[in-house]
Amino acid sequence: QELGIAIVAHSGPAQGGEPHAEPRSFAGALQAFPNLKIVLAHMGGGTWDQATAIADAYPNAYFDCCEIIEWTGGTNAPTETQFAQLIKDVGPERVLMGSDFPWYDLDHQIERIMELPLLSQEEKEGMLGANAERILGL
Repeated sequence: QELGIAIVAHSGPAQGGEPHAEPRSFAGALQAFPNLKIVLAHMGGGTWDQATAIADAYPNAYFDCCEIIEWTGGTNAPTETQFAQLIKDVGPERVLMGSDFPWYDLDHQIERIMELPLLSQEEKEGMLGANAERILGL
């Protein structure tokens, strides 16, 4: 917090009964360190209600859309419209592009973001760079 840097952490549903990466598990740190920016990867990885609740409660919570953007439209995954609505719900100014490199093709992820409905060109461009610049202080 004193250094003014952001922390990026994996987030997603409980695995094997261990909820350590669920978005709600970050509430204590977000509350204890209100000036610390914590970026939850994968937008909570399917725990959408938790992601939006954390976003509502903690202005120092941010999200990246790495990997999850590749899931949209697939089996047991949100549609592009549902995913865009999730971004709207947490606040598009709080969402960053994440590569999750080397698992996914960066150009394809950028194309997927640019094709999302409901989001303005400015919001998409923010996700692709301007938000990171602001959040990371670049």
